[in-house]
Amino acid sequence: MKKGESAITFVFSLIFIVATITIFYALFSLSSLSNSEFRINQINLADIQINLVNYLRTPLQNNENIADLIVSSYYNDDYKKLQEVSGEIFNMVYDKERCPLWNIKGELDDKKFFEYESKFDVRTYTLSPNPRNFIRLFTDKYILPQEHSLDLIFPDNKKAKITLEEGCIHE
Repeated sequence: MKKGESAITFVFSLIFIVATITIFYALFSLSSLSNSEFRINQINLADIQINLVNYLRTPLQNNENIADLIVSSYYNDDYKKLQEVSGEIFNMVYDKERCPLWNIKGELDDKKFFEYESKFDVRTYTLSPNPRNFIRLFTDKYILPQEHSLDLIFPDNKKAKITLEEGCIHE
């Protein structure tokens, strides 16, 4: 074999190896793009409306639901049962570790006629001089409150605005 032929063969083999490595690199890098980690870490705004609708439709005894209880509580001016039932429903639905904040309220003619909320302590999610809360400075968890409202029409055509606010922990 002559010196020129071995040099040409060496150059072509180098080009072939570089081209092969480049093709494999492109294929592997493209295939790694399709591998994604999917995580659900927040409640969608549409879910809040579903939560509110489900709350209003929650069945009670005597073929009634929460919406009926809201109306009867308003006309009887007695919200004790509504408060008790609402607390049971939301404390069962919202996990205190994941979604510690919930607030349900009703307004009629821009005046609140009922409001119930979780025992949410905002101090545990904010910084304060307390050394226990100082560690929260180094975490990326935060509470994102979201609010949604629906109108509830009373039998005498009064329109009440029922609002659900919830706050879940996001990372």
